[in-house]
This record gives sequence, C-alpha cells and structure tokens, in this order.
Amino acid sequence: MHTSRFRITHLIPQIGIGGAELQLCRLISLAPVQRAVQDVLYYSDSLDQEGFRVYRDAGLEFVRVERGRIGSPAFLWRLAGEIRRRNPDVLHCWLAGGALWGRWGGLLAGVPRIVLSIRSSKVDLAPFLRISRLADGGRVHYLVNSSAVAAAVASRVGVPASRIAVVPNGIDLGGPTTVPSREALLGERGCPAGTRIALTVGRLTEAKNYPMLLRIAAECRGRLPLHFFIAGHGEQEGALRALTTRMGLEDVVQFLGLRHDVPALLRAADLFCYTSRYEGFPNAVLEAMAAGCPIVTTNFIGHEDIVEAGRTALVVAQDDDAGAFDALSRVVNDAAMARALGSAARREAEARFSLELMVDGTLEHYERLMKGAA
Repeated sequence: MHTSRFRITHLIPQIGIGGAELQLCRLISLAPVQRAVQDVLYYSDSLDQEGFRVYRDAGLEFVRVERGRIGSPAFLWRLAGEIRRRNPDVLHCWLAGGALWGRWGGLLAGVPRIVLSIRSSKVDLAPFLRISRLADGGRVHYLVNSSAVAAAVASRVGVPASRIAVVPNGIDLGGPTTVPSREALLGERGCPAGTRIALTVGRLTEAKNYPMLLRIAAECRGRLPLHFFIAGHGEQEGALRALTTRMGLEDVVQFLGLRHDVPALLRAADLFCYTSRYEGFPNAVLEAMAAGCPIVTTNFIGHEDIVEAGRTALVVAQDDDAGAFDALSRVVNDAAMARALGSAARREAEARFSLELMVDGTLEHYERLMKGAA
C-alpha cells in the first residue's frame, strides 16, 4: 500500500545512544526516499556525543530546539515554530517527554496528524499524557513497540485500543564482519583463559536491575566458570562499581563502558544475561537473538512479545537469584541445549524482527493515517 511521497518530522528528547534513538536512525536511513522525506528535532543534550556521530554518519538531518525552561510557553512556541516551518504531513514524537511536548507543539503548529511513540510499559509521565488527551481533537494516534506497552498506554493514559498500533523494533541481522574470540576478549580484560563470558548490554539505570545481576555473579563465583561483562554506561555507573567492590566481585565482574561493537561482543560471549525490571521492547535482547547467543532473562513485562520461555530463552522471575543461577548452570553445563536456544532465537529474529519489517510497518502506519484509515 504505497501513496505519493510524504513528509515526516520526528521529535525525540535527545540524540543519544539508546533503543529509541537507534530505531529512529535506522527507520530514516532505510526508508526509501521515494516514500518519505524525514528530519529530526530534539531539545535536550545527551550524556555523550556518540549519538551525533551515528546520526551524522547516516546522513540524517537533525536540529536542536533551544529548550530553556522545559514546558515553558517560550519553549513550546519555539518548538511549534520549528515544526510549522517544516510543514510535516505527520509529526512523530518519541518517548514520553517527546510525546508530551511534541503533542502540544504539533497542535500549536496545526499539524494534521500526530503520532506518539511510547516505548516502555512503565509509561513515564502517564498522568500528564492522560490530561493532555483532552486537547487531541482526533489528530493524535499512538504507535508502540509491543502489546505490553499498548496495554499499558490503554490503561494508564486512557487511549482507546483503536488508536494504538503496534510495530515491533527491528534489528540488523547481518552480523559483524570481524568477531573477537572469547580468549581474545578475556585476554583484553585480564581474565583467566577458559573462563566463560556472561554478557549484558544496557544503560546503567534503575530499570535494568543491575543489583540482581551482581547478586547472581556472587552466586556463581567459585561455582561456575563465569565472568560477567557489562556493556553500557549511565547515571548509576559509579554506584554500581562501588557496589561491586563492596561485594568483592571485582575479579568476576567487568564494566566495559559504552561499546560500539556490541554485535561482535555477543558473538564472542557464551550467553546473554538480562535482569531488567520493565521494558518496552529491548534492543539488547533482539541483538542477542540476532547473534544466536543463548539468553537468560527476567520475566519483565512484555517479554512474551519477544522470547518464548524454554525455546528461545530461559526466563526467570524478578529478583529470583536462585532461579537465575540454575538457568545459568544449565546453559554452561549443557552445550547442546545452549546451541538449541541460540539457534531458535536467531530463527525467531529472522522471522519476526528484521529492520525491513520495522520500517515497512512504520511507513504503512503513516500511509494509513494519510488515507484517514487509522
């Protein structure tokens, strides 16, 4: 279902290295220009400059709206002015902050169609989003990345299911051209040869429940030949490093910091361990699936949209340290089962979570809105 080319302006709080920012980058980069012309507005500074490099390397156009005091009339007026200058057919607002301020900026600018992308089942700013719905005037629609997020938006924001569409995240299935061996990775970090690697990837935030990961590492220490490698950075890094020291885990826990070679790390790791409390649709789990890496994950809300317990991942309850230890033991000690988990996860990623499916699903949603069918 293709129509003539249309113009999309995206609003996202910051140009950083996060799941939503990378999905947006991939969406614009892979969307045929014959179908859509797209640009990006943002209003907050990121913790690092890596997101800017990724966007620039992809040739994306992005413009900062001077924030000042967020939520002030002056900020909203500047935001509406930038949107109005672009005269988009659709304004697509990402994450809770973008959804809140972008809605008002888009309404002030007279945009005919506004899409709000909520990406977490927690639904940050839900009370404000609920109140803001009173001014929608039929122009606002929701595009989320999992059925769990759709259910949360419906219940917490009061959005009718008919105005919520679901398009899962997509992942690059091509894989890295070079992959370090486990031994090379261990040597790089000064770990004993023959150690097995449990990798986790994600921002160092409260939502990811890294204290559980550290408790699991303590359970495994001296009982399983595992070292835990954590790739990512964030506001809790200092506290987590300090906790690692207090727990005496510096010999088995490695903080890798922000890495730009996550797919390669996943292919060198023995397993992927994920302890998140809540998510929308975590790219880190998709990357592990695409790498064919055996996965042990908590049962965060919405995990059923991504993995099938016992077939594509081993799933344990929140804060069930003993259950997680048992699952890790099974992966470490049963090579055939580990290979089966990884192979099934890879096949699932190929069938359901390609970037092409994500791009096509999003563009088709825009086209339905243009036709007045959504």
